[in-house]
Amino acid sequence: MLAVVLVLSACGGSQRATPCSTPALATLYVTADTELNIDEQGQSLPVVLRLLQVTDPEPLDSATFDLLWQQPTETLGPALVRMTDVTIYPGDTQTIEVRAEKRAHFLGIMGIFREPAGRDWLEVLRLKADPLGCRPARDATAHARVSLADAALVAELRIGPPEG
Repeated sequence: MLAVVLVLSACGGSQRATPCSTPALATLYVTADTELNIDEQGQSLPVVLRLLQVTDPEPLDSATFDLLWQQPTETLGPALVRMTDVTIYPGDTQTIEVRAEKRAHFLGIMGIFREPAGRDWLEVLRLKADPLGCRPARDATAHARVSLADAALVAELRIGPPEG
């Protein structure tokens, strides 16, 4: 099992503007189980975690695994703002910081598995829910727990302070 905890935290500014819940930084805490992405011989293999910042979730929602894996730029077109691939090894733990781009309203998290199952290889999280032009509030945080196991990705998003 590969577990990812995503914490989106906002940076405060000194300018006067209406606070909003637009995070500026996403921190992913990634933990991979030792048995991950198993091949035909029963060996664990790495998984590439593809992070896709987009303006609109529709191209992500309608894309196939193969198109997002092999032709992400062409598939997402102008909706794609930034793409980052991170390799996660079995038994590995990583902290990944993702700066939310100004034009990106959504973050697609894709697990590139050997044998993806259904649509369980992709989750899309909302980065921005407020009007453009507002400044991030100091307490604007979102927390997502993301688990990858058996070629499936599941995410649970929560806005607010971290659970105690």
